Amino acid sequence: MSNALAMGNRPTMLNAVQLVQTLTEGASSDVDRARRIYRWVIQNVGHDSSAARRIGDPSRHSIDELIRYGRGSCAVYAHVTEQLMRMAGLEVKSVVGWARVGEAGTPAQSHSWNLVKLNGAWHVVDATWGAGYVDGGRFVKEPSDVYFMMPPVQAALSHFDPKDQTGVQASIGMNATLFNRIPDSALNLSAQGFSATQLFEVAKQRQEFVEFYDHQPGDYQVIKAQPSRHIRSGTQEFVLKSNQFEELFAVQGRQWVPFKREANGQHSLRFSAKPGELTLMGRRKGSAEYEGLLGYQVR
Repeated sequence: MSNALAMGNRPTMLNAVQLVQTLTEGASSDVDRARRIYRWVIQNVGHDSSAARRIGDPSRHSIDELIRYGRGSCAVYAHVTEQLMRMAGLEVKSVVGWARVGEAGTPAQSHSWNLVKLNGAWHVVDATWGAGYVDGGRFVKEPSDVYFMMPPVQAALSHFDPKDQTGVQASIGMNATLFNRIPDSALNLSAQGFSATQLFEVAKQRQEFVEFYDHQPGDYQVIKAQPSRHIRSGTQEFVLKSNQFEELFAVQGRQWVPFKREANGQHSLRFSAKPGELTLMGRRKGSAEYEGLLGYQVR
């Protein structure tokens, strides 16, 4: 092992060849192979800025060294993911670009992730974001599959590739200026059901996105709703699907207008919105409290 990675190693780890063989044994498809490798990386590599400075360019170290060290920045996550997936026979490459992690107008941060070709199409895989997040300088481990096999058009809400290797950015009119106008909430809205195309149009028109209250993607899905925060008074229609929330309401002041709930978990409402604040709220099964889902300003 090189001197740079001499400390903190994990000698009991399998080498890369053994690891890939173990992870992919019995895999049913390329997607299954890729997912198994992705999940191993997000579970076994820790985000560590000081370690990243010691490592420098991860390509200067062998894959076995990086696996045993088990720490680093996004460059290490992307490099380890690329090497392991390539050893598993997958077509994969790393991307160096920018990521949107703040409010609209704040500078995007440099970031690294992967493109993996599965079922004949390129998908975005971001093991760094899949492993967890940094809060106040401390890495919080929170493994998630959300960032595995992201469609490039959806990923373009939060990941900007200066080389546009998939061609998707050009096809939707994405450039660095537009990317800088997209807040980090856009990816959450996309996960809740808003189409990336809808959200790009909001950004192009320099409008604010609908207010999003922090929920997991499985809590509810938007079938029909306006993606911009400012909407016109008059007839509005909302359709959300959720098996988590038993009741949904559109709330304006003291007026609580109930959604109609259908047997398939779909909740729908068509009503006349008045100028002022409008909040879509829901009550979970077994709970007496109501939670905000989406927030609008009616003009």
